[in-house]
Amino acid sequence: ADRALRQATEQLASRLPNAKKAESGVLYQITKEGSGAPVTPGQNLTMKYKGSLLNGTVFDDSDMHAPLQFQVGRGQLIPGFDSQALEMKKGEKRTIAIPPELGYGSRGVPGVIPANSWLVFELELLDVK
Repeated sequence: ADRALRQATEQLASRLPNAKKAESGVLYQITKEGSGAPVTPGQNLTMKYKGSLLNGTVFDDSDMHAPLQFQVGRGQLIPGFDSQALEMKKGEKRTIAIPPELGYGSRGVPGVIPANSWLVFELELLDVK
């Protein structure tokens, strides 16, 4: 486990060199500042995203389908994604790295996301309603 953690730490450092750590344990890096009021729980967000594993393998990309629409702060998404969405403002872009316990944990997603995987998402908040 130590080797896996060390490897993860190195990969995270190369992908998010200026990351800050949220209280939740998610690492985040704002790449474009948004504007307007902070998001509040229950609002409907439209989010572009690209999800990848630490090694760069992309497992989902909203450019391949429609942007994600969801009610933020209602537990509809994995905890690390939901908690970071609440920190964003419209127009903001941020890259986040979600530890396994705030993602898909030891179950993973069969055939897509291995067990105990860190997940990296590039997010862009398009709209807030």
